[in-house]
Amino acid sequence: MLIPTLVDDDSGAVLVYDEPRVCYGFDTLLLLDTASGAIRARRSVASVASGVTQHWQPDGATLVLSCWTAWQSWSTWWIDPHTDNLAIGGGTRMREVCGSLPTSARVLTIRRAESMTSQDDRDELALHEATTGDQVVLFDLEELAADPDYDEFDDAYVLDAEHFLVTGKLHPPGRTPEICHWFFKAATLQPLGRLRYPAPVSEDVIPLGDGTWLTRHGGQLHHWALA
Repeated sequence: MLIPTLVDDDSGAVLVYDEPRVCYGFDTLLLLDTASGAIRARRSVASVASGVTQHWQPDGATLVLSCWTAWQSWSTWWIDPHTDNLAIGGGTRMREVCGSLPTSARVLTIRRAESMTSQDDRDELALHEATTGDQVVLFDLEELAADPDYDEFDDAYVLDAEHFLVTGKLHPPGRTPEICHWFFKAATLQPLGRLRYPAPVSEDVIPLGDGTWLTRHGGQLHHWALA
């Protein structure tokens, strides 16, 4: 688990604009014993996170931790939980972990354009080696955009060993914005096409682990499967 860390010395504090009277240092990552709750290991990570995504590799060998820090976007680390200090074996900036590909030693991340610097005005998918974080495949989501300056890509969802979905919103010129889901080949990040549902959907997807998934619209849930 990731917890905030308070400090007494202003000189060591990280500036947090929404709570100017509280002094935060870098967050602390704790590894807890699931049976007793005892702390087995801890380490500081370079974030003051407002959002956190944690993903364990199925074999438990690696924890992939993504932290969103205001004004700095996402930072993602590959962590070995079997060391006393939770050793970091790799990392990447501006990307959030989405999950891992079943039967594969690869992890999927997404980068969302935030336009904070000259280097981050783009949306990308990437596959990384599960234990090191090394990037092995990259896909620029702007290839799917109707208007790269306004289109938004929300998240990616692994469905099974061979497929995943990307959700987002297109803003076609002169038309109403559209919620879109795109289907991808997992191993290569090759887009296979846009899904056309017979019912309205939102950008939220719940993968069920068997290649099927749920979508929600208003108060209704819909269960989908590949034909």
